[in-house]
Amino acid sequence: MKWIATFSFILGWVTTARAQNDSAAVYNDRAFVSYQKNEYANCLYWTEKLFATGPTDYQNNYNFYRASVSACQVGKPDKALLYYTKMANSYLDYSNYPTFAQDSSKLACITGAPIWKKSMAAMRTRYDSVQTLNQLYFQGITDTTKRLNRSPLLSQQFLNNLFNQNSFDQIYQTLRTYNRYETPPVVNHWTLYHIAVNDTLTVPFLVYIPKEYKPNQRTPLYLFLQGAVRGRPDFMIKGRVPISDAAVLSKAREAGAFILYPFARKDVNWLYHPVAFEAIRKEIAFVKSLYNIDDNRVYLTGHSNGGEGAFYMAINQPTPFASFLAFTYFPQSFITNTPLRNLTNSRTFFGATAKNDHIFPYATVDSIYTYAKSMGAHWQNYSFEGNHTLPYSAQKRVSFVYDSLFSKVRNPFAHQLRWEVDNVQNGRYDWIEINELDTTVQQSSWVDEYTPSIRSTNQGRAGFNPRRSGVIEASVTDNEIRIRTSRVRRFSFYVYPELLDVNRPLRVIINDRPARQVTIKKQKSDLKAAYLHSKDRVLLPYQKIIFQVR
Repeated sequence: MKWIATFSFILGWVTTARAQNDSAAVYNDRAFVSYQKNEYANCLYWTEKLFATGPTDYQNNYNFYRASVSACQVGKPDKALLYYTKMANSYLDYSNYPTFAQDSSKLACITGAPIWKKSMAAMRTRYDSVQTLNQLYFQGITDTTKRLNRSPLLSQQFLNNLFNQNSFDQIYQTLRTYNRYETPPVVNHWTLYHIAVNDTLTVPFLVYIPKEYKPNQRTPLYLFLQGAVRGRPDFMIKGRVPISDAAVLSKAREAGAFILYPFARKDVNWLYHPVAFEAIRKEIAFVKSLYNIDDNRVYLTGHSNGGEGAFYMAINQPTPFASFLAFTYFPQSFITNTPLRNLTNSRTFFGATAKNDHIFPYATVDSIYTYAKSMGAHWQNYSFEGNHTLPYSAQKRVSFVYDSLFSKVRNPFAHQLRWEVDNVQNGRYDWIEINELDTTVQQSSWVDEYTPSIRSTNQGRAGFNPRRSGVIEASVTDNEIRIRTSRVRRFSFYVYPELLDVNRPLRVIINDRPARQVTIKKQKSDLKAAYLHSKDRVLLPYQKIIFQVR
């Protein structure tokens, strides 16, 4: 029987005019967009509406600065001076110095005021001091003599020889037991790598090499996705990440984990750009080539926009990870459906939300969480007193969540799974992969339809599942594979010895049709493709079998 569950989540920034009057998030977003478009009258209007709502989260240097510039640009010098004075007295940050100096023409109406001269002098002194420290930091992370740069697993010649000159069993055993990792010149050290994502994009990322690292021992890997990525013009590689993000990195360091810190900017970020997730995949594979990473203990975390990136990966590309953690985030994908049922598989998603978060209202996030839990999602959300800065301002109170995260070990060989996608780029989950959809047909009757939606125009958010998707359910028992599909035209099954007896034929039943007998054949090409894609030494398939759904 088809069960239809409809659940509407009304954001703090819903689209009705009455709700908008009370919505700080809407005002903040509109002020931001207006400023980016040089629509200064609109920016000033929405910023003043924002200040009138009262949340202290939004009374910060960014908003007071934008209000001051906007007031100056629309011929209101008294307001410009008022907002600049408030910022200078309470929210001045030395890191703003280059922006203020560069934009001084936009603040020409107040640059003669004593408060401007005093604040610029104070910022310049502090900025120059910090720049010296930043330069020393940057020299350290770009010193290639303090890290590993080469590995046989990055050598095309080594890999070609491995796959071309050896039998399947020899290749499999070499990769499975590979232990020729070198000792890095320096440990307890941050280093900056770059990797080409495609022909036109190369991205930077930081790697922390733990002081406990031993090349003959598999070591966990912790990834952290930064927030506030929508407006970043460049990759912020010169900021001292080990200092600025110490609060969200310290538990990983205590656990002796490697840390991978990807960078984002406004055109390459984990809200709107699939290329950002492709970059993460390649960065993980690169680190696994150089250092002895435990494939079953790779953890993805993030804050704010970064938390949304972690949520995206949890529902769309979870295969490389053991579990996920997001702080003060909104649980929805911007570029795909939001298939909450994908969280009913073996990975656990942890969340930490703040009850006074004025960017992502707690009540809304909690109602989505409650709805997902009713569907059986492996999602544990913790709520705390605090605001959007929760993981930084309440570091000790949230520390136990990291312990929960690190307690999880990936098991990619669960004998039962369900996977749903609207884009085959996200078709892979562990041992099953949807390769082609057929969205012209009706959804199968066995699929439980769920249609949670968000009524909002803020940041382009719309319904959770606006696109037609394909669904596959699969189970493996004693070499019998049972599959049922909806809107899936073609899928692949990855054969692993941990999942079944590779010396016996498979019995495959698709959509209750007569069983097929399939003989397993060791395929070097399938093993090679899988390994080169992920550098995962656990998920090493004997064969990739492709099935057409009739």
